[in-house]
Amino acid sequence: MKRGKNYSGDSPGKKGHGPRSLLQALKGQRQEVAKAKIEVRRLNGRIRELEDELSRRRLQLEVLGEGSEHLPAIAESLQEGLLITDVHDVVLYMNNRMEELTGYRACELVGEKAIRLLLPSDQWETQLERNKKRVEGMVERYEIEIKRKDGNFIWLEISAAPFRNVDGKIVGTLGAHTDITLRKQLEEQLFQAQKMEGIGQLTTGIAHNFNNILMGSMGNLELALMDAPEVIKDYLQEAFDANQEAADLIKELMIFSRRTDVEKPLIDVGPIIKDVAEFCKVTFDRKIEIRLLNSADQSQVYGNVGQLKQMLLNFCINARDAVEAVANGGHAPRIELGVETACLGDEDDAKYASIPAGDYIRIYVGDNGVGMDDLTQGHIFEPFFTTKDVGEGAGLGLATVYGIVRQHNAFIEVQSHPGMGSTFEVFLPVAKERRTAPRDGSREEILGGSETILIADDEERIRDAVSSALAKYGYEVLTASDGIECMDVFQVEAKKIDLVLLDVSMPKLSGREVLQKIIEIEAGIKVVIFTGYATDEDDFGNAKAFLQKPLRLPAVLKTVRRVLDM
Repeated sequence: MKRGKNYSGDSPGKKGHGPRSLLQALKGQRQEVAKAKIEVRRLNGRIRELEDELSRRRLQLEVLGEGSEHLPAIAESLQEGLLITDVHDVVLYMNNRMEELTGYRACELVGEKAIRLLLPSDQWETQLERNKKRVEGMVERYEIEIKRKDGNFIWLEISAAPFRNVDGKIVGTLGAHTDITLRKQLEEQLFQAQKMEGIGQLTTGIAHNFNNILMGSMGNLELALMDAPEVIKDYLQEAFDANQEAADLIKELMIFSRRTDVEKPLIDVGPIIKDVAEFCKVTFDRKIEIRLLNSADQSQVYGNVGQLKQMLLNFCINARDAVEAVANGGHAPRIELGVETACLGDEDDAKYASIPAGDYIRIYVGDNGVGMDDLTQGHIFEPFFTTKDVGEGAGLGLATVYGIVRQHNAFIEVQSHPGMGSTFEVFLPVAKERRTAPRDGSREEILGGSETILIADDEERIRDAVSSALAKYGYEVLTASDGIECMDVFQVEAKKIDLVLLDVSMPKLSGREVLQKIIEIEAGIKVVIFTGYATDEDDFGNAKAFLQKPLRLPAVLKTVRRVLDM
């Protein structure tokens, strides 16, 4: 090969006709062919889309009743929402009621996949499986929660069946939708109420057993205090006081499940509202300011401490939720509790016109939370009514408050406006008598006797403590550990027995059954009932007295003497 000669493949002076130029031209043609193929595929895809759209349009004509002028009018008059989708879940038709249920207009849903707009993604697969079975002819009814256009969720009951065209071929699904949101809410509220009832029963059982345990401890401490040397009495008294605090707590738990009236002695409201305020300061978010105002010169009423605490705590919990709802509203959250005297009846007390004139103790709980409109205020004392989310409230709090207010012959008023907070006011009638300094009941003289007393209780520690106290004061004591043994003893010693101390809950025969039987044997027998449960005294009409566990031995001794002297 000689230098200087050109072997590039193209002849000198003949550019564009050599092998290199041909290769470049061929490459350009291939690129054009590839572009053309892409365009053909795009056009084919568009053609298929148009064919599908045409099929849907034809199916829509069938759905809308081509040749049946009355079918659309019938569909629009139904109370159920009608939705027709094809086998791919694309919406073909929806009536006006379905628009109301979903919040979407027909033009927004028709042509779109229903599941993508109405259901959370975790339910898509399940719904598509349902649609596949519909092609096989399956008819079903089911409940489902959908998301409306406005973001709210509602529950629907759907009756779904295959939708067929004029040739009888299954081409989609016809669903009739009924709004069952209210029913679902009522079911949930009923469940919550049943749950609360179950908690109440559980509380009662725990309280009964705990009272029996406390009675064994408190009874022996009281026996020890009777004869203890002065050097250890203070220690025993401290131990007894601790037990008494536990007993008071159990008594408050019992109020939760009590269905009968409770004792309402003369009490001072001031310490009660102070205790609730202190409790809220400890348990609520520290950002919430708790204010306590007491301007009453005297605040004595006839009331039940446990119930009034429960009422105030319900108010405070609602106030806490109200201020937390506007925690970022630009002002510090605040709850105010107060007690003051109120004399109603003046002409300027128009807002309290529904309350009879008189002297009252006004206790109130106010907040600077979200407040309530008039519609909400009209329902707040109804059982199961709640503005809280499911699981956050059973709607029984203020209904319980209303019951407590009525039991105390009191009156309740609500002052509230949206965005301006709420104030709940309770007017308790002022007690006519004034309390004097309390006497130390433990130092009162207790009178004994020589009568014979039968004690029937399945708890050995209670039998032992009460027996020892009675024997110490001169009584002759017989004991029984269950209902059958009580009847056996009574049948033998009926003429000798002067009084029966009878527990309500015993094995083999209950206290109620034993009472009926011993009355049949000895109609004039005197019976004192004691129990750790909430008991309707009307069920024990022949009993002379009732004692609530845990029993205080001085109270037992005094009651025994009083009943024997009747």
